[in-house]
This record gives sequence, C-alpha cells and structure tokens, in this order.
Amino acid sequence: MEFCGELLTINEFNQTNKYRKICKMTQLKDWRIFKNAVWLDQMYFLHVLDSSYRDPKNWQNSKPTILTNPYL
Repeated sequence: MEFCGELLTINEFNQTNKYRKICKMTQLKDWRIFKNAVWLDQMYFLHVLDSSYRDPKNWQNSKPTILTNPYL
C-alpha cells in the first residue's frame, strides 16, 4: 500500500528530491535463474541524477571492458 509505511516514504522522498529518486527494480526477475524468490520484489534502485559519474566527460577516452561469463 503506497499510502503508508515504506512506500509512502519513498513517494515523499521522490517528491522532495529533484536529483535523487528511488524506484522498484521491475526487471530483476527476468535476469535471475530463480524467478520466484521473495526478495526479488523487495529490491529498489537509487538514481543519483547529479552524480559526476553520470557526466559524459568522465566516459571519454575510457577503454572498453569486455566481461566474460565463466559459467557458459
């Protein structure tokens, strides 16, 4: 219920913070092998929209990293 408890707190936080937003991880189940785990519905993102990490200048001249999966 978004009118009390944690969900109300998240809504109030999002309304009062212009550059910080909290949202539910809606696609996490699609990425997991065990899709019915209870904790998957309890995961949230914090978006820090004014972080210097998000500035495109910080991404210039960076060498790409290729990730491998040892389980394949």
